[in-house]
Amino acid sequence: MKKKLFFLFALITLLCAFCFSAGAIASKRPYKETKTVKIVDHVVYQLNSAGQNGKERFYAVIDYFDTDEAANDPKIAKTVKIADKIGKYPVRAIRVNLPGEADGENGPSDGGCASPKTRKLVIPQSIEMLNTYAFAGFSGVRSITLPDSVTEIPEGTFMNCRSLQELHMSDKLTRIRDNAFRGCGYIKNLNLPDTLEYIGDFAFSESRFKKITLPAAAQFGDGVFSGSWALEKVSFRCTEKGKGCIVGELMFADCHNLKTVVFSKNLSAVCLDADAFENCWNLSALKNTDKVKIIGNGAFLGCYSLTEFTIPAGIEYVHPYAFLACPRIKTVYLKSENPDLLKDSLAHYNEYFLDSSFIDFLRNDCMIYVQNEDMLRMVQEEALHSKAEIAA
Repeated sequence: MKKKLFFLFALITLLCAFCFSAGAIASKRPYKETKTVKIVDHVVYQLNSAGQNGKERFYAVIDYFDTDEAANDPKIAKTVKIADKIGKYPVRAIRVNLPGEADGENGPSDGGCASPKTRKLVIPQSIEMLNTYAFAGFSGVRSITLPDSVTEIPEGTFMNCRSLQELHMSDKLTRIRDNAFRGCGYIKNLNLPDTLEYIGDFAFSESRFKKITLPAAAQFGDGVFSGSWALEKVSFRCTEKGKGCIVGELMFADCHNLKTVVFSKNLSAVCLDADAFENCWNLSALKNTDKVKIIGNGAFLGCYSLTEFTIPAGIEYVHPYAFLACPRIKTVYLKSENPDLLKDSLAHYNEYFLDSSFIDFLRNDCMIYVQNEDMLRMVQEEALHSKAEIAA
C-alpha cells in the first residue's frame, strides 16, 4: 500500500512539473496572434478590460519584439514604434518590465526584450501608463519624447539608456520616481516643467549635462543628481512667491565640476539637507542664499573651493559639521543677530560633538564679520584661531 501511494505521489509530482514547464515554454517568445494578443510591426499587444463591469477595452504592450530574431535584426530593431490604436481599441499602457542593472541589481522582468540596436522609441499620445523599468536597458536609444498623457514616470523607466541625448518631457508631468533616468549619461539638456511635484531618489544620478534649471517647489529625494560629474551650474526657479525649497540628502554629492548654485529670489525658505553638496570640489559661488534656514550635517563636506560664505539673518540652525573639510574658507559673514544660535543649533541636533564647536570654520583661521557685540562675544568664545569683527 505504501509503495502504491509513493508511486502515485511521484506521478502527480511529474505531471505538475510538466504542466509548469509547458506553461513556462508557452509564455516565452515567439508569440502567436490570438483573439487577445496582436502583433503589429513586431510589437506585441494584449487586450485588457477595465472600468465598470469590464466594458472598457484597451491594448497594452507586453513585449517589444515577437521573436529573438527580430530583436537582433538591425533593420527591424532600429525603431520601436508603438501603435496608438489597434482596430477600434486604443493602446494605453506599457506593461513590460526590463532588467534595470543598477549597481548589480536588476529590476523585475517578465520576459520583455530591450535591444541595444534600437535607436528610436516612438511613444504615441494615447499612452497613459508606463510600467516600472519599461524602457530600461535600451542602451542605443538617442532621443525620447514623452506624450502629454504621461503624468508620472515610474521607477527605473529609462534606466541605463546610455546613449540618450535628447529628452522631451510633457509640461503636465508631476512625478519622476526613483532611478527613472539613472545612468543616462549623455543627456545634453534637461528642462523640467514647473508642474513637477516630486523627483525621486537617484532619478538622474550619473548624468552628464552641464546645466540644469529646477522647479524649486518640487520635493527632491536623495542623491537625485549625485555622481553627475560634468554638471557646472544649477538654478532653482520659483515662479510663485512664498514657495520653499529643500535640497535633499546627497542631492549633488560627487558633482565634482559644479561651480555655481543660484536660488530664486522668490523663495520663502531654503533647507540644505545632510551631504547635499558633498565633494563638490569646485563649488565656489552660491547666489541668493539669504533665505537659507537650515544647513545640515556635511552639507558642504569637502567643498575645497569655497573661500567665503554668508550665513543669513534668518538662519535657524547650522549643523556643527556642515562645513567639514572646507579648508579654504577665509571669510564668513554671520548676518544672524541671535546670540543663542550656537545653543539652538546644538539643541536641535541633540548630538554629542567631541569639541562642542559651533561650525568648523570658526576654528580655521577665518575672518568672521558679525552684526553686534553679542554675536562678537559668541564667536570669540568659539573661535580658537579665527578673528572676529563687527561689520562696518
